[in-house]
Amino acid sequence: MSKLRLSPLFGLLLVLFFTGSSYSQITYSGENWYFGNSIFGIHFNRPNYSVIVDSTHMNPPFGQFGNATASEPETGNLLFYTDGQFVYDANYQLMDGIIAGNPTFLLNADISRNQNTAIVSTPGNDDRYIIFTNTPGNAINFSVVDMTSTGNALFPQPALGSVTVFNQSIPNSTANTSDAMLVIAKRDLSGYWLITIDQATSAYKVLDVNGANPASWTEQTFNLGLTLTASNLNFSDVNGKIAVSPKSQNTNIHILDFDRATGVLALDTVVLNSGNADQLTEAIYDTEWSADGSKLYISRFGGAANVGDLSQWDSSLPSSSSLVSILPNQVFGSYGLQAGPDGNIYHLYQEFNGGPFIVGAISDTDSLPSLVQYNLTAFG
Repeated sequence: MSKLRLSPLFGLLLVLFFTGSSYSQITYSGENWYFGNSIFGIHFNRPNYSVIVDSTHMNPPFGQFGNATASEPETGNLLFYTDGQFVYDANYQLMDGIIAGNPTFLLNADISRNQNTAIVSTPGNDDRYIIFTNTPGNAINFSVVDMTSTGNALFPQPALGSVTVFNQSIPNSTANTSDAMLVIAKRDLSGYWLITIDQATSAYKVLDVNGANPASWTEQTFNLGLTLTASNLNFSDVNGKIAVSPKSQNTNIHILDFDRATGVLALDTVVLNSGNADQLTEAIYDTEWSADGSKLYISRFGGAANVGDLSQWDSSLPSSSSLVSILPNQVFGSYGLQAGPDGNIYHLYQEFNGGPFIVGAISDTDSLPSLVQYNLTAFG
């Protein structure tokens, strides 16, 4: 069977997608996935979320890290997608307003970071989208997409949108850039929380995106006492917890409690024995919660000195130090994880050094490790 070749940053390309029903009214479904350094896109078709793999979007300039996609929540139709530098419309063209080769008219994300980009609709205006970017300039910036703008559309096509605001600073934010950046909808669906952590500190910043005027956005800081350099943040809207994946060697995964009503963060626990010394800058590669929030799946990077692994941790047994591998075979490298709208978790890995990047699928994700099903080739 042929292997679908994808970017090795699979799980980190999809920071936008929230699959819980509580988000569906104002955020985006996860029906459209796009990848850096690949001609492939993956579409989950409603109502049964059957999968189509296609190369319609071809292979435009597109970075590997932190990519995000906006899909229309009612239909699942693609609106636009971005790698934090270029923005592409639903026709797979550079969106109106983006000018290749002109930094003034490109987004300014640091495209070497894992979660460099996040998208939300403006509270109170579902046709106006805010793109947050982790910048090389030690700050979080925002740009704006207006989906009422005709953009590249030709009559009688619907509007394809334009980028109308580029790389503006957030007046009341002190957040420094880091690899980890996450957007969570408020409990009452009136706005969003933008969460970051200043690298190599214990300072988490929670920005209240409460309207169209950035000057009204306010920020809280939570010093949780455990210093780390984070790779990414992963939230379960079922259990209200955020898993913090450390890039730092020999540092355990941190589990945080998050209150979607108030934006308050608190340390819950650490996942014992989850730290490792695989790579100086890539120890835990990614995490993903199961559908009911009871299990956390942990992708250990591996690489030349160690083997990669994919383990399950049971959050109902927080004092347990056991991590149970759910891979049927040993792999060279274990990379991104991403929950799909079909209930599966998708996993990117390499069987051997220099081999193709392959997507596996985890089903029965809420089960005990012995009952979890792992398909070595989800898309072939």
